Amino acid sequence: MFEKNRKIYRKKVFKLFVKWAVICGVMFGLNSLVLAEKSSSTASSYVKDFQRAMTLSQSAKPEYQDAALKQWRELQSQYPTDKAVANNYAVYLIKIGRIEEARAKIEYALKTDAVGEILMQNLSAIYAYQAQKAYQRLFEKAPVISPKVVWASVDEAVKKTPEQGKMALVDANIDKVLGRVKNWKIAWESQNVPKYLSFYASDFLSPKHPNHSSWRAARKRNLTKPRFIEINLSNIEAIALGVDLIQVVFSQHYKSNLFDDEVTKSMVWSLKEGEWKIVSERVVGK
Repeated sequence: MFEKNRKIYRKKVFKLFVKWAVICGVMFGLNSLVLAEKSSSTASSYVKDFQRAMTLSQSAKPEYQDAALKQWRELQSQYPTDKAVANNYAVYLIKIGRIEEARAKIEYALKTDAVGEILMQNLSAIYAYQAQKAYQRLFEKAPVISPKVVWASVDEAVKKTPEQGKMALVDANIDKVLGRVKNWKIAWESQNVPKYLSFYASDFLSPKHPNHSSWRAARKRNLTKPRFIEINLSNIEAIALGVDLIQVVFSQHYKSNLFDDEVTKSMVWSLKEGEWKIVSERVVGK
């Protein structure tokens, strides 16, 4: 009798699993969602808040969890129809194991946008995960694979715009910024302090220093103290936050006679008076 019931339950769960997966188009692998363009009056604030939410969400420190949730809640309150915010909020909820809340967020977003194809794919991954959980409750040894998540990025927003001229300009700007990153690295390795500092905006601020002057003095000490500096950059990705605002994320390996460290770094470059400058630089992972 038990074996018969077991087969019936297995069949029901499998049918449910397949139904959910087919309806939404995929079983696993959450895809990226484009970030809608904002008006010029709100773009700067939006990008700043979105970046902060992403930085907090990608931190491995558990004490940042409440801050990340608060930031996503505030963003969704300010931009209730923004699908990138809805998607990334849900992805973060998945990351911290709050699957039901994530599903509710995506389902609500779908109700406000019938063309939410990527949101549908994300919802499919959640359904698949929940089907596995249901199967595991019936058969304890059944493995459960957590949903794979990919954060919504902003590069697709520009690439999909109908303004082809703007697309070409953004692509050209990304190339320029990547060139600037290369030269920034060279200046750092060569310990050329004036050249290195010239890559930063005059109002650049570091969270570790009270003002720009204090930061410049600290960087000068850090560049001149070692006998040698070697910098290796890899996994470089450039994301257009706007025509004149580019985010670059990369893995950085720093080595000197005094220190050896590997981090993941995020930079934001802004076009200021005809030249690309660093306006934000953060370590987002180890």
